[in-house]
Amino acid sequence: MKVILLEDIKSLGKIGDIKNVADGYATNCLIPQKLAVVASNTNIVLYRNQKVQAIKKVDAKQESYQKIMKTLDKQTLEFSAKVSENDNLFKAISNKDVILAVKDKFNLDLEIKWFKKAAHLKKLGKHKLSISFPDNNKINLIVNIKSEK
Repeated sequence: MKVILLEDIKSLGKIGDIKNVADGYATNCLIPQKLAVVASNTNIVLYRNQKVQAIKKVDAKQESYQKIMKTLDKQTLEFSAKVSENDNLFKAISNKDVILAVKDKFNLDLEIKWFKKAAHLKKLGKHKLSISFPDNNKINLIVNIKSEK
């Protein structure tokens, strides 16, 4: 029986692949668990259109990642904060603060999960933050913290 895979199955194939499988495997396992559907002409057309839409969506995301990377790579974000006598910040600069600053300054949306590690910056000076995008590209963003006067 020919089926269209609705999910990646390690031993069988990827989403959207049309595979020929045993009738029992299709009717007892794949179709009831919604891992596949019968590859009728209607379903083939439907899922090919969905695959094209998914590819367009992925391409759009890739373009947005590239735009963010080109804009932010090696950029410096300036922060000013109140400090104690020994130059420690009273309130740490976090990833959320960086995300808000990027949104204000460049009108770009970052996600907190893209940061390699949580930022908890409490010292004056320059700090390097690494951002890893879902497409496995990485950039460094510089955060410069100055004393508020």
